[in-house]
Amino acid sequence: SVVSSSGGKSARAVVMVRDNQGNPVSGASVKGAWSGLVTGSVTGVTGADGKVIFNSKKTKKKGTITFTVTGVSAAAYTYSPALNLESKDSIIIQ
Repeated sequence: SVVSSSGGKSARAVVMVRDNQGNPVSGASVKGAWSGLVTGSVTGVTGADGKVIFNSKKTKKKGTITFTVTGVSAAAYTYSPALNLESKDSIIIQ
């Protein structure tokens, strides 16, 4: 989603991690990367609901911001990128 505030707009990405039975995984470390109008790497940890929220840097420019999940790790789990429903998404800042 797009987040507007003083100083510009930013993108917000919500990543949900689930196990192979569809249950949320808390405490998973998620790595991601922003590209397009803003760049940078981020790392976060999922909460009890299996979600982690990332916010990009602010920009005053118009164009596309893309977020890509680059890795997930959690104790007792093996990450299989091929099983992702989605690992990359973009949004247009206008």
